[in-house]
Amino acid sequence: MNLKDIKNLDKDEILGLLGLETKSSTGAWLAGTLGTFGVGLLVGAGIALMLAPKPGRELREDIRDRLRGAPEALGEAKWRLAYPRAFPELVTRNARANQIPEALQWAIMREESAFSPRIESFANAVGLTQMLVKTAARFSNGARVTRESLMDPGKNLEYGGRFLGFLWGHFLKAAPLAIAAYNAGEAAVDRWLTERGNLSMDEFMEEIPYDETRNYTKRVLASYLTYAWLYSDKTPVPPVPAAARPR
Repeated sequence: MNLKDIKNLDKDEILGLLGLETKSSTGAWLAGTLGTFGVGLLVGAGIALMLAPKPGRELREDIRDRLRGAPEALGEAKWRLAYPRAFPELVTRNARANQIPEALQWAIMREESAFSPRIESFANAVGLTQMLVKTAARFSNGARVTRESLMDPGKNLEYGGRFLGFLWGHFLKAAPLAIAAYNAGEAAVDRWLTERGNLSMDEFMEEIPYDETRNYTKRVLASYLTYAWLYSDKTPVPPVPAAARPR
């Protein structure tokens, strides 16, 4: 989707794409509480998340800096703006199919790509969930995978959701382990569990030997808990296992 496509959408369609449906209680709350300025800020920043060519980290810092100058009346909307439910229909469908929390899928997307469908990393990871072609091929059920196909949000979330679902099951729903494996691979996390799986979860995370994976795990776990807190009624703060080795 490009800027021309977005110009052809009406207000409800734009907010729906960002997970802020105007016909729902969330939309009514936003309109009543924030007024025109607040809703405009949410929509503008959400569109920026989807279209901006900036790398994810730079884009997140950009939005954070802009939020510091927003009116204090925005309150909770600041959090919802920083943690949008982008591509809600795709996320819900794939999360259900792969039996993973929607909050975890959004956290992965937020930290991996800042919701930019066509972004590509220096390591050739592509799209919303930053999938490598060879990894996506493992979970494509035989479909041909290319860089271009991974820039399609539907295909990217389909393959990325299956990969995340596999890790979620492999590590018995231990979010920190599934997150670490999304970055470093399940073989690496299995090896670390063999070496020091007797540690508590917080100690285990601090002992992850790859700096990138250790920091990534903390960031995504924080986003996961934040998404659950903002949007989940059943489990507003998901439990984190006390021990590193799942039982």
